[in-house]
Amino acid sequence: MRIRLALDDFGTGYSSLSYLGRLPIDIVKIDRTFIADLTSTSGRAIVEAVTTLVHVLGLQVVAEGVETARQRDDVAAIGCEFTQGFFYGRPAPAAAITALLRTTAPLTGAVTVNGQRPKLSRKVDGSPSAC
Repeated sequence: MRIRLALDDFGTGYSSLSYLGRLPIDIVKIDRTFIADLTSTSGRAIVEAVTTLVHVLGLQVVAEGVETARQRDDVAAIGCEFTQGFFYGRPAPAAAITALLRTTAPLTGAVTVNGQRPKLSRKVDGSPSAC
């Protein structure tokens, strides 16, 4: 089994640019604050620059905090391999997630969580995501 490491909340707090070269990471998760600012010229430029840098280093990108179809489409056009956020579903109790995982194969969203059919996190190509 191979363990993959992700650098979370990239671009904020203690997630320094120097970590990209020093840590054995596979995935960089762009902080949601940048995704929320995609409609501005500077916000989009930051997401594009980080995505390009991460790809040049041979890593994959997760866009955190995707809340709308437009954000999903924008980060896909930029080149982010994965997305996560409320667009796909809200937090749920552990028991509901356990039931979802036990009764849904493959992850299709056929089970309801809190009375609603969940939207599972997806890769940009539409296949289920484990991020």
